[in-house]
Amino acid sequence: MPIYIFRASNGKEKSVAQMVNKKANLEQYKGCIYSVMATEGIKGYIFIEGPDIQSIERVTSTIRGVNNKPIKNQPVDLSELQDILVPRPAIEGLQQGDLVEIINGPFKGSRARITRVDSANQEVTAEITSSSMGLPLKLHAEFVRKISSEEE
Repeated sequence: MPIYIFRASNGKEKSVAQMVNKKANLEQYKGCIYSVMATEGIKGYIFIEGPDIQSIERVTSTIRGVNNKPIKNQPVDLSELQDILVPRPAIEGLQQGDLVEIINGPFKGSRARITRVDSANQEVTAEITSSSMGLPLKLHAEFVRKISSEEE
């Protein structure tokens, strides 16, 4: 089935997708939309699968926060969405010596240097760079964002 990309209000992708789904479940729109997807990784866009573009536009025409016309007037190839649909582990790309920013928890906003990576538990051990004493913190890999590598 064809999948189309629609522009949605930035930061409200999930709620817009829920509104589209709710309207698509009404009796007069049955069969117009097969699925709706909003991802964390792509801000400002939702993906809608349906039989044809006219059916999808009929449903999205009165919903606030979604552009009624698709980004391209042709469906997206499923191979282009492969990176979005298959989740990657958060630990991927993190190495010992990398400079990271802590994005969650009590040390949110602090910068730290990774001293150890535990791939099995998806955890990193890091030391905050602004601290005068080296206090090791054990953090889940999803709580850090890589800023730079040791090689850079």
